[in-house]
Amino acid sequence: MRDTKHYKDFCRDARAIYAAVSLQAARQALEERSEKWAEYPPAVRVWASNFEHVQRLFDLPAPIRRMVYTTNMVEELHSAFRKVTRGKAAFPNDEAPGKFC
Repeated sequence: MRDTKHYKDFCRDARAIYAAVSLQAARQALEERSEKWAEYPPAVRVWASNFEHVQRLFDLPAPIRRMVYTTNMVEELHSAFRKVTRGKAAFPNDEAPGKFC
């Protein structure tokens, strides 16, 4: 599916499933997307056969569920560290504490 011109549209439609307001709305969105994207049976089958994993998201409160599907918090933290430490020397001068040797 990734190599097709419809990849972005498919992903946008898939978001309607996991970002639905309720489990019932997610099931409805899955049915609608399955019909719309029937020309890509493997992609539709993956969503249908793994929907039990998506269902678990709906056990969480909405704000936490949104954090789970929108961010990778650890990677975001690492990115922030890289921005802060980029181009900075470990020991800015010879008198820096913790200097080895």
